[in-house]
Amino acid sequence: TQGKRPEMDGDLMIPVESEGIKTMSLGYLVAGSQAVVWRGPMLSKAISQFCSDVKWGELDYLVVDLPPGTGDVHLSIIQQVPLSGVVIVTTPEEVAVADTAKAIDMFSNPQLKQNILGVVENMAYFQPNEEKYFLFGKGGGKALSEKWSLDFLGEIPIKEEKTFDALKPDYDAIAGKLVQKLAIQAASKAQNS
Repeated sequence: TQGKRPEMDGDLMIPVESEGIKTMSLGYLVAGSQAVVWRGPMLSKAISQFCSDVKWGELDYLVVDLPPGTGDVHLSIIQQVPLSGVVIVTTPEEVAVADTAKAIDMFSNPQLKQNILGVVENMAYFQPNEEKYFLFGKGGGKALSEKWSLDFLGEIPIKEEKTFDALKPDYDAIAGKLVQKLAIQAASKAQNS
Protein backbone atom coordinates (compact mmCIF):
# COMPACT_ATOMS: atom_id res chain seq x y z
CA THR A 1 0.00 0.00 0.00
CA GLN A 2 3.05 2.27 0.09
CA GLY A 3 2.71 5.21 -2.27
CA LYS A 4 -1.02 4.65 -2.81
CA ARG A 5 -3.54 7.45 -2.44
CA PRO A 6 -7.26 7.00 -1.84
CA GLU A 7 -9.56 7.87 -4.71
CA MET A 8 -12.69 9.94 -4.18
CA ASP A 9 -16.35 9.10 -4.74
CA GLY A 10 -18.03 12.47 -4.41
CA ASP A 11 -17.16 13.72 -0.93
CA LEU A 12 -16.11 10.29 0.34
CA MET A 13 -12.66 8.73 0.18
CA ILE A 14 -12.47 5.17 -1.09
CA PRO A 15 -10.30 3.03 1.19
CA VAL A 16 -7.11 1.51 -0.16
CA GLU A 17 -7.40 -2.27 -0.22
CA SER A 18 -4.49 -4.51 0.72
CA GLU A 19 -4.60 -8.29 1.26
CA GLY A 20 -8.41 -8.10 1.16
CA ILE A 21 -8.48 -5.53 3.97
CA LYS A 22 -9.79 -2.00 3.45
CA THR A 23 -7.41 0.57 4.94
CA MET A 24 -7.17 4.31 5.44
CA SER A 25 -4.13 6.10 6.81
CA LEU A 26 -2.65 9.55 7.21
CA GLY A 27 0.32 8.03 5.40
CA TYR A 28 -1.78 7.91 2.22
CA LEU A 29 -2.45 11.64 2.43
CA VAL A 30 1.07 13.01 3.00
CA ALA A 31 4.31 12.52 1.10
CA GLY A 32 6.33 9.51 2.29
CA SER A 33 9.18 11.60 3.67
CA GLN A 34 6.96 14.35 5.10
CA ALA A 35 6.49 14.45 8.87
CA VAL A 36 2.93 14.82 10.14
CA VAL A 37 3.28 17.78 12.49
CA TRP A 38 -0.27 18.21 13.70
CA ARG A 39 -1.66 19.22 17.06
CA GLY A 40 -4.09 16.91 18.83
CA PRO A 41 -7.31 18.55 17.54
CA MET A 42 -6.19 18.24 13.90
CA LEU A 43 -5.19 14.61 14.35
CA SER A 44 -8.43 13.86 16.21
CA LYS A 45 -10.48 15.37 13.40
CA ALA A 46 -8.58 13.38 10.76
CA ILE A 47 -9.11 10.08 12.57
CA SER A 48 -12.77 10.90 13.15
CA GLN A 49 -13.14 11.67 9.43
CA PHE A 50 -11.63 8.28 8.63
CA CYS A 51 -14.65 6.80 10.41
CA SER A 52 -17.26 9.04 8.80
CA ASP A 53 -15.92 10.37 5.47
CA VAL A 54 -14.68 7.11 3.99
CA LYS A 55 -16.85 4.88 1.80
CA TRP A 56 -16.21 1.74 3.83
CA GLY A 57 -19.14 -0.24 2.49
CA GLU A 58 -20.23 -3.24 4.51
CA LEU A 59 -17.73 -4.16 7.22
CA ASP A 60 -17.52 -6.93 9.75
CA TYR A 61 -15.28 -4.83 12.00
CA LEU A 62 -13.71 -1.38 11.91
CA VAL A 63 -10.35 -1.24 13.67
CA VAL A 64 -9.02 2.22 14.58
CA ASP A 65 -5.29 2.19 15.29
CA LEU A 66 -4.54 5.09 17.63
CA PRO A 67 -1.11 6.54 18.30
CA PRO A 68 0.51 5.59 21.62
CA GLY A 69 -0.34 7.70 24.62
CA THR A 70 -3.28 9.15 26.48
CA GLY A 71 -3.90 12.44 24.70
CA ASP A 72 -6.55 14.41 22.84
CA VAL A 73 -6.86 11.86 20.04
CA HIS A 74 -7.93 9.08 22.39
CA LEU A 75 -10.43 11.25 24.23
CA SER A 76 -11.92 12.57 20.99
CA ILE A 77 -12.37 9.12 19.50
CA ILE A 78 -14.06 7.86 22.68
CA GLN A 79 -16.46 10.81 22.55
CA GLN A 80 -17.16 10.70 18.78
CA VAL A 81 -17.11 7.03 17.80
CA PRO A 82 -19.07 4.29 19.57
CA LEU A 83 -16.51 1.63 20.47
CA SER A 84 -17.22 -2.05 21.06
CA GLY A 85 -13.90 -2.43 22.80
CA VAL A 86 -10.27 -1.45 23.13
CA VAL A 87 -7.25 -3.65 22.45
CA ILE A 88 -4.12 -2.56 24.29
CA VAL A 89 -0.88 -3.08 22.34
CA THR A 90 2.53 -2.85 23.96
CA THR A 91 6.07 -3.89 23.23
CA PRO A 92 7.94 -5.86 25.92
CA GLU A 93 10.38 -3.23 27.23
CA GLU A 94 9.73 -1.60 30.60
CA VAL A 95 9.32 1.96 29.29
CA ALA A 96 6.64 0.87 26.79
CA VAL A 97 4.85 -1.21 29.42
CA ALA A 98 4.81 1.78 31.81
CA ASP A 99 3.32 4.05 29.10
CA THR A 100 0.80 1.39 28.15
CA ALA A 101 -0.28 1.06 31.79
CA LYS A 102 -1.26 4.74 31.66
CA ALA A 103 -3.45 4.04 28.63
CA ILE A 104 -5.13 1.16 30.48
CA ASP A 105 -5.72 3.47 33.43
CA MET A 106 -7.24 6.09 31.12
CA PHE A 107 -9.58 3.64 29.37
CA SER A 108 -10.57 2.19 32.77
CA ASN A 109 -11.42 5.62 34.20
CA PRO A 110 -15.07 5.63 35.36
CA GLN A 111 -15.77 8.74 33.25
CA LEU A 112 -14.49 7.06 30.06
CA LYS A 113 -15.14 3.43 31.00
CA GLN A 114 -14.27 1.47 27.90
CA ASN A 115 -14.40 -2.28 27.50
CA ILE A 116 -10.76 -3.42 27.33
CA LEU A 117 -10.76 -6.65 25.33
CA GLY A 118 -7.19 -7.59 26.18
CA VAL A 119 -3.47 -7.01 25.68
CA VAL A 120 -1.27 -7.83 22.68
CA GLU A 121 2.52 -7.81 22.82
CA ASN A 122 4.08 -6.56 19.57
CA MET A 123 7.75 -7.18 18.67
CA ALA A 124 7.74 -9.90 21.33
CA TYR A 125 10.72 -11.81 19.97
CA PHE A 126 12.80 -12.51 16.86
CA GLN A 127 13.06 -16.10 15.68
CA PRO A 128 15.33 -16.55 12.65
CA ASN A 129 15.69 -20.29 13.38
CA GLU A 130 14.63 -22.61 16.22
CA GLU A 131 15.77 -20.22 18.94
CA LYS A 132 13.80 -17.16 20.04
CA TYR A 133 15.68 -13.93 20.73
CA PHE A 134 14.00 -11.47 23.09
CA LEU A 135 15.51 -8.24 21.77
CA PHE A 136 13.39 -5.86 23.84
CA GLY A 137 12.88 -7.85 27.00
CA LYS A 138 10.47 -10.65 27.70
CA GLY A 139 6.89 -10.90 28.86
CA GLY A 140 5.99 -7.23 29.30
CA GLY A 141 2.56 -7.69 27.73
CA LYS A 142 1.75 -10.77 29.75
CA ALA A 143 2.84 -9.08 33.00
CA LEU A 144 0.70 -6.05 32.14
CA SER A 145 -2.36 -8.20 31.46
CA GLU A 146 -1.88 -10.04 34.76
CA LYS A 147 -1.42 -6.83 36.76
CA TRP A 148 -4.63 -5.35 35.34
CA SER A 149 -6.57 -8.66 35.23
CA LEU A 150 -6.95 -8.45 31.44
CA ASP A 151 -6.89 -11.24 28.88
CA PHE A 152 -3.53 -11.75 27.20
CA LEU A 153 -4.46 -12.10 23.53
CA GLY A 154 -1.07 -13.07 22.15
CA GLU A 155 2.34 -12.08 20.85
CA ILE A 156 3.38 -10.72 17.47
CA PRO A 157 7.00 -11.63 16.69
CA ILE A 158 9.46 -9.68 14.57
CA LYS A 159 9.84 -11.44 11.23
CA GLU A 160 12.61 -11.03 8.67
CA GLU A 161 10.03 -11.47 5.95
CA LYS A 162 7.89 -8.33 6.24
CA THR A 163 4.82 -9.63 4.46
CA PHE A 164 1.27 -10.08 5.63
CA ASP A 165 1.53 -13.81 4.94
CA ALA A 166 4.54 -14.15 7.27
CA LEU A 167 2.55 -12.76 10.22
CA LYS A 168 -0.89 -14.05 9.23
CA PRO A 169 -0.92 -17.03 11.66
CA ASP A 170 -0.08 -14.71 14.58
CA TYR A 171 -2.72 -12.17 13.57
CA ASP A 172 -5.32 -14.87 12.90
CA ALA A 173 -4.92 -16.33 16.40
CA ILE A 174 -5.42 -12.92 18.02
CA ALA A 175 -8.27 -11.97 15.66
CA GLY A 176 -10.04 -15.24 16.47
CA LYS A 177 -9.96 -14.45 20.18
CA LEU A 178 -11.26 -10.93 19.55
CA VAL A 179 -14.09 -12.10 17.30
CA GLN A 180 -15.15 -14.59 19.96
CA LYS A 181 -15.07 -11.95 22.73
CA LEU A 182 -17.07 -9.47 20.62
CA ALA A 183 -19.66 -12.13 19.70
CA ILE A 184 -20.15 -13.05 23.37
CA GLN A 185 -20.41 -9.34 24.26
CA ALA A 186 -23.02 -8.72 21.52
CA ALA A 187 -25.07 -11.76 22.57
CA SER A 188 -24.98 -10.61 26.20
CA LYS A 189 -26.14 -7.09 25.24
CA ALA A 190 -28.95 -8.52 23.08
CA GLN A 191 -30.07 -10.80 25.91
CA ASN A 192 -30.12 -7.89 28.40
CA SER A 193 -32.07 -5.58 26.09
